[in-house]
Amino acid sequence: MNGKSMMISQGDSAFFLFDYEGSNCPDEGNLLSSKSVYLKLYGDAEHPENKNMIETKINGKKVYFSINTSEYSTVMTGESFERVFGKDKLHIIHKNSEMVGENSYSGYSYTVNLISMSGLEIKNVPVHVFWGATYNVIGSDILNKFDLIINKDKGSMWLYPRKNNDDLHRPYHLVWWPTQLRVGETHVQE
Repeated sequence: MNGKSMMISQGDSAFFLFDYEGSNCPDEGNLLSSKSVYLKLYGDAEHPENKNMIETKINGKKVYFSINTSEYSTVMTGESFERVFGKDKLHIIHKNSEMVGENSYSGYSYTVNLISMSGLEIKNVPVHVFWGATYNVIGSDILNKFDLIINKDKGSMWLYPRKNNDDLHRPYHLVWWPTQLRVGETHVQE
């Protein structure tokens, strides 16, 4: 590991050792835990090499969300909301104002009954709906329920089980993101 290694530990979770380049990060066929959930990461149309989006299903429709460990709230663009739920649902969402990153948007709140991702189902997800947002975001309000390992180079993400999590169909939880771009610096719970 050429002296550049990092130890990952979260609470009572096991310790995992990876090099900074992520070359020894597990792949789909060699998971660290049989209880993990694997998700493929995608890039967007403008930046296909920047793999930080996951595919989900809401109301049977595909919705891509960017993974953002530093954003607290889960956000849907107004356009995505209308495509998934239709304009007739607009009357039942609640108007509010919310900070997204460094920007403040006037938007709405809505509770999505079920978000499915790679066989994992998350119930009763509060989302903020903003017509000024440029992409959908899964924030730490959801990510904090999991132990995560994200390898952007390989376009892979694993969710690891945590205990005592009532709002999931299966018991999962927290956040870990080994950053390939910031060698020597890691961030847990940004």
